[in-house]
Order: sequence, then C-alpha cells, then structure tokens
Amino acid sequence: MNSLDNLSSQQIMALLKLAGIERPGQAVMTKPFNHVWEPFFAGYGGVPDFELFRLRMLGWHATNFTAHGAQRWPATREQSLRRFLAGRDWTELFTN
Repeated sequence: MNSLDNLSSQQIMALLKLAGIERPGQAVMTKPFNHVWEPFFAGYGGVPDFELFRLRMLGWHATNFTAHGAQRWPATREQSLRRFLAGRDWTELFTN
C-alpha cells in the first residue's frame, strides 16, 4: 500500500502541516524534528513513491495551499513550484 492514490487530500495536507510546509520560508526543521513524516507514512502503510508524490504536488491547483487563507501559506505559487521541483528526496521536500 505505497500508492498516493490511497491518501486523501486531508491526509496529504496533514502531512504537509506536520512537515512544516504549511508555511514555507518560515518553517525550519531542526535536527530533533527531522523525519517527522516517517511515523505519518508508517501509519498509512508505508512510504509512498517520492516522485509520484512530488509530481502530484506540482499538479495541485494553488487553492490546495491557500484554502485556509494566505497567512497559512505565504509562499507564492512560483515559490511553491520551485520548492517542489527542487526536492529530490523527502528531506529536501520537507525541510529548509
């Protein structure tokens, strides 16, 4: 069960919030909190395919990130896309 199709939008948004991506540019993951996404993935049956997850995030409409107000997702669409494009592993995607 490593498919992203098995994760709901709410589960993915919870993962993003947990990882600190809810506020890009403001969240800084320090060593004690690195890899906080691992227990989240374990709770849903395992780590999803990274590349599929990253590509899925690139395809999301901007409202997926701004639905709770601009103060909750201060990054521009361009900043978000650059982050998703640059990430090559879970650590790069979820930490600053």
